Amino acid sequence: MGIFVLMRVIYIGNKLSKTGGINPTSIETLGVQLKDIGCEMRYSSSVKNQFLRWLDMAFTIFRFRKWAQIVLIDTYSSKAFFFAWLVARLCHFFQIPYFPILRGGNLKERILNSPKLCDQVFKNSAMNIGVSNFLKSTFEEKGYAFQMIPNNIPVGEYEFQHRFQPQPKILWVRSMNRVYNPLMALDILKLVKKEFPQATLAMVGPDKDGSLGEFNAYAKSLGLEDSAWTTGGKSKLEWRTYSKDFSIFLSTTNIDNTPISVMEAMALGLPVVSTNVGGVPFIIESGDNGLLYPPQDPQAGAEAILSLLKNPELSSKLSENGRKTVESWDWEVVKYQWKRLFETAIKNPVS
Repeated sequence: MGIFVLMRVIYIGNKLSKTGGINPTSIETLGVQLKDIGCEMRYSSSVKNQFLRWLDMAFTIFRFRKWAQIVLIDTYSSKAFFFAWLVARLCHFFQIPYFPILRGGNLKERILNSPKLCDQVFKNSAMNIGVSNFLKSTFEEKGYAFQMIPNNIPVGEYEFQHRFQPQPKILWVRSMNRVYNPLMALDILKLVKKEFPQATLAMVGPDKDGSLGEFNAYAKSLGLEDSAWTTGGKSKLEWRTYSKDFSIFLSTTNIDNTPISVMEAMALGLPVVSTNVGGVPFIIESGDNGLLYPPQDPQAGAEAILSLLKNPELSSKLSENGRKTVESWDWEVVKYQWKRLFETAIKNPVS
């Protein structure tokens, strides 16, 4: 039950999980949570076709321009950036306070390559919300307002399982997309199996760009078809349950911001082995609550996993510290930051 002053919020993002084969995004998690601080929510868009989704987002802003007090915009760095640009321009025209939520792992490059468009989005916003401090210096150098409100998860829904006797059972959870480099997980597994022949790898996530077929073909070429498998997409509850059979969480991504899947793994007690990219080092301190290794370096990734398998005390430490870290990102803590932000925006409307 909401306990705060009612605010009318439009949340713009890709609300596509019900169309099939796509993991839920923040619009479907944070959007629901914001009701807890008294927000009446409207969303856009669940239209699968990109051009029609673009039109639906624009029409939603136009239709509810007098109703909305605040607009949230999930802002990515690739083609989806132009969805955010369109919505930001409409909000600016209709004088609706809007907040880009900075989710794109390549936004630094977007600012460099599209400076005028980025100025139009980020200089006119009520505030730019970073989910970590990854982009803080970049935004401040450009004169863009910046506030960090971390991604959050309902920590109480994640059952902690202490991994103090790790087994060579590796879990990877993300959409099967080339930017997340799923094939490198097989290279890492191949190296781990030299010392732990029984090692296995499970890949959880829907196919995004044909990577699933590439993964299965590559596994066969490496002789790993009996040791590595894909499950397709799973709901959060399903993969949390599935994770109980695994000891190590692996991330192989080349570009990232602050991945929810890594936070969830930490909450579950899975020691995280991740590439040192984007916003990941802002949530993982290597050797304390996870292990980081350079991108595109399967040898280093395998060595990190082997260090856990050979040193149960390290696994135990990362498991416990990962959970402690995530507890500061619980919704019961983070929601007050959103509340204060919205109240300030309403008290100081766009003129």
